[in-house]
Amino acid sequence: MLRLTLFGRFALADAEGREIAVPARKARALLAYLALSPGMSRSREEIMALLWSSRAEAQARGSLRQVLSGLRKQIGDALVTDNERASLDPRRISVNMEGEQELLAGFHLNEEGFEEWLRDERLSRQAGKAAQVRDKEKPDIAVLPFENMASEPDQDAFCDGITEDIITELSRFSAFTVYSPWSSFSYDPDKTTEEIALELEIDYVLEGSVRRAGDRARITAMLFDVETVNHVWVQRYDRDLADIFAVQEEVAQQITTAVAAKIEVDAYEEALRRPEAQRSAYDYVLLGERAQHQDWTSPKAEAFYEKAISVEPDCARAYANLANWHASNLRSKCTDPGAVHPRVRALGEKALSLAPNRASVLASLSDAYVTIGENTLARQCVDKAIRLNPNHHSVMILAASTYAWLGEVATAQRWLARYQLHDPLWISAAMEVSLVVHYAAERYEEAVAAIARWSDLPLDLTALAAAAHAQCGRLDEAAALRAQYEARLPPGCSFASHIARPISTCPDAALAARWMEGFRAAGFDI
Repeated sequence: MLRLTLFGRFALADAEGREIAVPARKARALLAYLALSPGMSRSREEIMALLWSSRAEAQARGSLRQVLSGLRKQIGDALVTDNERASLDPRRISVNMEGEQELLAGFHLNEEGFEEWLRDERLSRQAGKAAQVRDKEKPDIAVLPFENMASEPDQDAFCDGITEDIITELSRFSAFTVYSPWSSFSYDPDKTTEEIALELEIDYVLEGSVRRAGDRARITAMLFDVETVNHVWVQRYDRDLADIFAVQEEVAQQITTAVAAKIEVDAYEEALRRPEAQRSAYDYVLLGERAQHQDWTSPKAEAFYEKAISVEPDCARAYANLANWHASNLRSKCTDPGAVHPRVRALGEKALSLAPNRASVLASLSDAYVTIGENTLARQCVDKAIRLNPNHHSVMILAASTYAWLGEVATAQRWLARYQLHDPLWISAAMEVSLVVHYAAERYEEAVAAIARWSDLPLDLTALAAAAHAQCGRLDEAAALRAQYEARLPPGCSFASHIARPISTCPDAALAARWMEGFRAAGFDI
């Protein structure tokens, strides 16, 4: 097995300890980038943006091919590539992830993207050392190799592929820690799940099996909770193997999303039970998000986020969620745009300065930015959030909302459908997103049905629901909703300033016109 050292001087050695020279700086940078994302594969576009951002795409792609070819000659099968992605095989190369010296000490590359990434990695690891005890408050999980139940050697690759894909996708989440894949693959298969969990001192173990019969496969996944010594989640997937790689990817994504949601629910319930004096910033963020999922403008959510920041002043997720909370109040409580817009921008800038590559932070900010009409920032945030973690339930639902308001209706529909398919937690806030997406798609009956069970609509949704009812020809109900909206408007606030003005910032003129058409049909004075 090859050994890679990244702390202090860069070094690569073979199994006998002989140093392997890697003279090309871009090759060393690429090895570090792949090695610090254990179990994850990186797209070629992502690597090109990091290492050749100043070059044209064709030139950058050619340079990447050249570097990959040179590395393959030096480290062989430890480098795994296809036409789209690259990764390191943890069974063929070990990485020393600890060290007292600085990460890649003295190493520089004249590429802005790489230098920014390296700076963030160094800062993150310094913060991690300073907060090592606090970090353990986040749950951790190990994924064991899925068992081949058919005893067919040619199926081992499929089982390993499922395992590696799940590790890769789970590693995208910042809410918990995923044990390195080389640890997962190295355990004695004769040990029980409980023995492995206790030895690793972790909270959860994900295990599973694959039974293949002809062109069908049954994949079973089970989540083991160390504290309760029980399997707390079990799911079976029966699939046609017409496209084996598509099945592998789809099942891995579904398992990942469900497991991540289950772990977060458990963490939220633990935060509720924990005495307030013992709560961490992460606990307060979870409590705030749960309150906001039930009511975007919940005063409890604001208090929890502020508390998280007081406990941990560098809690990026709290800043991003607080920006989203203020933007939501602009919609639902008719607060002053002159005060809210700079507040949202300031909180967003703070969150991005602390965690520019955290998907949940970017997703939350995309929704906040689109609300205040910062459409370019919203698009940048949502696109990056998806690249970082398309399996996070917040990314899915907020991508649907953001793209709908940006006028990218087909994309919004795909993300709403993905959320409904993959996420077992149907949060109340998803009703609002469903209304917006279906209206944008001119599916007005579905827009009305999305909020049918919502008895006390927020102020902005009351107006949007009136437009949807009017588009369905349900004019009496539309008029009643309009009357409710007008009766609840705070003094000094008007329909034109509250609803019509922000909708006019929608970059899709046709979508803005459809909303105005619905408002007129509902009887609003425009």
